[in-house]
Amino acid sequence: DGCRYRIYRVGSLEVRTLQEHPSAQEAIGQVFLAARAEAPAAAAVARRSGGAPLGDGEEIARVTKYVEHDSARSAACLDSTRPPPRRWYIVLETMGGGQVLTEKLEGGEVTWQENPLGLAKRNASAKVMCSQDAAAGITVKDMKVFKASWFSDASTTPSRRKRYAQGAFRRATRKVDPAVQRGLQAAAKGRGKGMTACIGNSASIRLPSSLRRGW
Repeated sequence: DGCRYRIYRVGSLEVRTLQEHPSAQEAIGQVFLAARAEAPAAAAVARRSGGAPLGDGEEIARVTKYVEHDSARSAACLDSTRPPPRRWYIVLETMGGGQVLTEKLEGGEVTWQENPLGLAKRNASAKVMCSQDAAAGITVKDMKVFKASWFSDASTTPSRRKRYAQGAFRRATRKVDPAVQRGLQAAAKGRGKGMTACIGNSASIRLPSSLRRGW
């Protein structure tokens, strides 16, 4: 009958079109989002680890920052002029093929999930904002210390959740002075106490907020 059906695939998107006759305009009929299959190496690690914790001494190889629509709250914004809410999260990849997902949630808590199931599917529907090799010598423990320095709050704002992801990305890609690292460790140990730590011979600064602003 002269109709032409076409399927286009770009990354995880599949677009199906219809052209009724050669001179007619091609019309989009359906758009699908297909979750990418996990890479064989990542799948093997997930099966082997089963969510088992990573060693603190494992070095971070790469860090990626993602952003996605908050599906739980997007429906409430359909009739609003406000943009749909977003969620920012970080994925750390270790030299051994392990993965860590960390983010600051709306409730204020900071998550840390090692080799989480379903991460590839979540990444497939999110947008990569930036991805970079980690600084030499950055370990899982270094990132745990950074995570612990961000206290869990009763609630938080979208900008603070975004700042956590930005700070984690910078921490993984930038080598920190040992004195600053000791200050972060002190902040992590004194979390929730509003402690003040002295870094080297410099003046005392309040942690962790001052360090957050400086990163």
